[in-house]
Amino acid sequence: MNRPKNPPIFVTGLIITLTLSLLLTSTVSARRSRGIDGWSNPACAEPSSTLSGNSYEEYIMEIRGTSSYEYIPADCPSCNAPASPAPQDDDDEEEEHYSPPPAAAPAPTACVPQYYAPTLSMGGYTPPYPLVLGQDPDELGVDMTITAQGGAKTNNCPGDPRGTITTFQLDEVTLSPEAIARIKGELQKVYPGARVLGSYPLHPSPSTTMGSNAILRFHFDPQDPGAYNVLVTARQHDGQAVSQTFQVPAHLLEATISW
Repeated sequence: MNRPKNPPIFVTGLIITLTLSLLLTSTVSARRSRGIDGWSNPACAEPSSTLSGNSYEEYIMEIRGTSSYEYIPADCPSCNAPASPAPQDDDDEEEEHYSPPPAAAPAPTACVPQYYAPTLSMGGYTPPYPLVLGQDPDELGVDMTITAQGGAKTNNCPGDPRGTITTFQLDEVTLSPEAIARIKGELQKVYPGARVLGSYPLHPSPSTTMGSNAILRFHFDPQDPGAYNVLVTARQHDGQAVSQTFQVPAHLLEATISW
């Protein structure tokens, strides 16, 4: 019986060398087994070569500056890339440091002077005893003056002490209802044919001067005896207005017939 030949020595050495090479280059997937220093590598499950022990920690310190990272194989570039910093939510910080701008100070309220309403008064008339035009040899008629004064200031705001008259108008002149009734009654009994001669209301053209003390002047010729009503209106700068009626008489000379 033939005995098997022993393999050559160089073949045996080659086999041993290959076996050691496989052991050194085999994949190590073990992880550290205790506490927070254990290592895991979910990103690179099958690296071709690894570092471990002190060599691994020195490697980590060299590329990361710290050893508190998961297991990183030496030939896994994607595993060696620095982790992206976690996004920070600065909303809370911004809200804590945000302060609304100070509210603008309200504009000071302008002090506006306030006034009473204007007042009207009779300035007078001439002649002192006007006659009806038919009995007046000089045909003087009536010249009348009415004044208006702006209302006094009611507060302490800067401004004129009185309001300013901006409109002063003569509305109408009319014979009073009492005078018309007397002409149609009493005078017709004494003077048959007596009647109202004028057409009313009259609208004479006045002259005016404005200001805090305004003046209105006008002339009219009374044709009928009795009281005449003169209506005027004054308005001051703040819109307040006043109207008033004044009376001026026209006299009739009565003759006594003797036999």
